[in-house]
Amino acid sequence: MDLLAIALELKTNGVKPKIVTDDYSMQNVASQMKIEFIPLATRGIRRVFKWIRYCPACYKKYLSNFNSTNCSVCGTKLKRKPKKKTGSKKVN
Repeated sequence: MDLLAIALELKTNGVKPKIVTDDYSMQNVASQMKIEFIPLATRGIRRVFKWIRYCPACYKKYLSNFNSTNCSVCGTKLKRKPKKKTGSKKVN
C-alpha cells in the first residue's frame, strides 16, 4: 500500500511513476489507478478482476469492501474470488 500511495502522490505531482512488481494484486490495483507497472519474472496481469467475498460454509456473498473478515451469519472466516470473467477488462 505504501508503494502505491507514493506512486499516486508522484502521479498527482506530474511525475509518471512505474512500479516494478510481480505481485498480481498490486498490478491489479495499479492498473485501476492508471499507474504503469513492469513485471519482472512473470508475464504480468492480463485482466483486471472485480472481487467478491463469500462464506465457504453458508455461501453468503459480500461486497469486496465488506469490513469484517468473518461471516455475519455463521461466523466462518470469509474467502474471496473473482466475479465472473465477463465483467473483467483486459489490460493493455
